[in-house]
Amino acid sequence: LLINSEKGDRHITGDLLHKLFEINSGVGPNETKRLSLPSININRARELGVPDYNTAREFCNLTKARDFDDLSGEIRPEIINLLKQYYKSVDCIDLFTGGLSETPVPGGVVGPTFACKIK
Repeated sequence: LLINSEKGDRHITGDLLHKLFEINSGVGPNETKRLSLPSININRARELGVPDYNTAREFCNLTKARDFDDLSGEIRPEIINLLKQYYKSVDCIDLFTGGLSETPVPGGVVGPTFACKIK
């Protein structure tokens, strides 16, 4: 039986957000610490010196954004507004977050930055 994969989007399933890594804290029988895969990916990238989203865009021959509105060619306005709430500058956007925020390239499931990185 062949099942078509889901079309990609920027959302991460709740199981990856809350249940992928569960660690008993040892404090009590019901004290479980849950780690989110996205937060692990972002922290790991920061620790390893992975470039920010805007720098990755430039590496991929996309226009380096001067401000959030420069992202409108790849990211929908409502998502840009969310990014503005969480990041003080376009140069602070983490690659994982920015890459997932992009609209997929024609025929693809990832945006232009991740498509460049996958090549």
